[in-house]
Amino acid sequence: EQAKLPSCEHILADADKSRAAKISAALLYYHGMQMGKRCVTVDYVKAITMLSEAGESSTAATLVKELSTRANSGNPMAINALKKLEKLGLVKEVRVE
Repeated sequence: EQAKLPSCEHILADADKSRAAKISAALLYYHGMQMGKRCVTVDYVKAITMLSEAGESSTAATLVKELSTRANSGNPMAINALKKLEKLGLVKEVRVE
C-alpha cells in the first residue's frame, strides 16, 4: 500500500509548523503542482519569500536564477515576480536582456 501524500491544502496550511514544512510549501508555490497535478496558483514571490524566511538562501538563489532565465526569455510572470522581489529587497537589481 502506498503512503498517502499530504494534500496541497495540508502542505500550505502546515507551512508555519516547521522549517521543513515552510520549504515544502514554498516549493509548492513555486511549481504550482505536486506529483504532476496542478493544485495551487504559482506564486514566485511568495515562494522565494518563504524560502528566505526559512533560511534556505541557496535554494532561493537557485530559483531566482531560474526566474531570471525565464524573464530573459520574455516570461511576463517571471519579469513581474523579479521586480516585486527586488522591491522587497530579496533580489539585487534585476537585469532583463
